[in-house]
Amino acid sequence: MDPITPFRLSPVATPQYAPTCVFDSLARADSLLFSSDKCVSSRPSGLEARLQPTTLRRDDVVGCVMMVGLAIFLFVAGRSKRRFRTSVADFFFPSNNQSLQPQAETLAERSCRVLLYILLLLCITVLLYLYADWQFHLHLMPADMHLLLLAFALLASVYMLLKWGMYHLVHWIFFGKRARSDWHRQSAFLFSLESLVLFPLTGISVFFGLEFMLVTFWLIIVLLFVKILLVWKAQRIFFPQFVSTFHLFAYLCGVEVTPYLLLWASLMATTSQLVSQI
Repeated sequence: MDPITPFRLSPVATPQYAPTCVFDSLARADSLLFSSDKCVSSRPSGLEARLQPTTLRRDDVVGCVMMVGLAIFLFVAGRSKRRFRTSVADFFFPSNNQSLQPQAETLAERSCRVLLYILLLLCITVLLYLYADWQFHLHLMPADMHLLLLAFALLASVYMLLKWGMYHLVHWIFFGKRARSDWHRQSAFLFSLESLVLFPLTGISVFFGLEFMLVTFWLIIVLLFVKILLVWKAQRIFFPQFVSTFHLFAYLCGVEVTPYLLLWASLMATTSQLVSQI
């Protein structure tokens, strides 16, 4: 039998670091302390620096936009306290007396309403990004956050325009002027309430980095609360009779469920397209 040769490990090549000589130009003449030039190794020491993942709370642009949203929130909340109390009373305890009907909105109140819609658009954009980040792990990819946020803002704008367009089209075809006027007043209050509730949730999720599942839990609670009130008010204004329950179901599918499904499908398609180009 052949003698068993011992197993030898091949030496692993280790990187060689050339020493770097450092010359002290001030004390070089002192031969007692500095007899020769000091040579130190250029081998790196300590922990290697790593880039932090891209998140909303680390981005300056997102922080500035959220601060602007906070200013809008405080301004509208301060200016609309009296009108908000009147809207709450009119929503839950409507009166048939014409003299007790709420007065028409002034220019300042309409401006506050527009600011609330802008605030709602901001909330939808941030929530879309949080969902896309949870679904596609955008923080692990070298994706342009600002480009994604811009795309999601466009999606949110199209979603809101489509939803309001469907509302006006369906109401104009099937319902009278009095019912449309009542619905416009009540739905404006609900969407304003939705904006005022969603913005604190959105701000907390951005600046405190809440888990997406926790954000989803509170988001579902808010949407259920608003949508239950919306269904109740739509049933009282448009479908007061019990036999119209099927029409109410078809109405909700057309103006509520369909825009959400289109928004979700557009979000998935847009995010997949942008991520595939990275």
